[in-house]
Amino acid sequence: MPAATMELTREIAEVPGSRRLLGHALEFRNDPLRLFQRAREYGAVVRIRFGPFSVYVLNSPDAIRQALVSEARKLAKGIQFGRAKRLIGNGLVLADGGFHQRQRRLMQPAFHRAEIARYTRTMRSVAIPRIEGWQDGSTLAFDREMRSITLTVVTRALLSSDVGAEVIDEIERLLRVLLAELMPKGVMTQLPVAGRIPSRSNMRFNAANRWLGAMLADIIQGYRAAGEDCGDLMSILLRAHDDETGTGMTDRPAGTCGSPTARPCGR
Repeated sequence: MPAATMELTREIAEVPGSRRLLGHALEFRNDPLRLFQRAREYGAVVRIRFGPFSVYVLNSPDAIRQALVSEARKLAKGIQFGRAKRLIGNGLVLADGGFHQRQRRLMQPAFHRAEIARYTRTMRSVAIPRIEGWQDGSTLAFDREMRSITLTVVTRALLSSDVGAEVIDEIERLLRVLLAELMPKGVMTQLPVAGRIPSRSNMRFNAANRWLGAMLADIIQGYRAAGEDCGDLMSILLRAHDDETGTGMTDRPAGTCGSPTARPCGR
């Protein structure tokens, strides 16, 4: 959550250890878990700082419920630019207000009981073989393993296998590149000037994001042309419409370059 006023910022304690210019940025980059563990020691709601930006950390169930339910209409989601914005766009995760409510209504069919059961089967089919491949006594980078399993589950739930294994594998690869450039950098990549720096990290992120957008645009076009229900999440999203306005989701994904071919189901 962003600081709404200077008065509110002064009222909420800042976690000790911030530096004059960078705040807690270096600690967050080097050991984010330690920073958030320390933050729990200073109250249910505390403040950490990234340069000039203040960020609230909610450390209790009551504070989280108040922010997400009781006071949700009064609070913005925070910094609305940077890599996360370029990757996700103004979708359900980052949208606020009326637009967020519209997105939630459009997404609702994807969370019906029958669909949740199907997602569960997909999760099991991906996770069980992966976990069974872990060797006793070996050391795992658990966050990477969980991230990899999650990406595979999301991709397989989103797209029918008829799209083509090579296309699905390429989407998974691009998502891994994007998250590898997004996750470790955290809040620092959300600063306004960060995306303008011609760094290797930015170039890798931007290239992967454009190519992913081009692939998804091609896939969506194929789904529209086929006009069939593939029994996947993409089909649900393309059929979704707002009961109040009759409008649906646009076909515009992030990214504009390239035009890889993809087979929707039935083609």
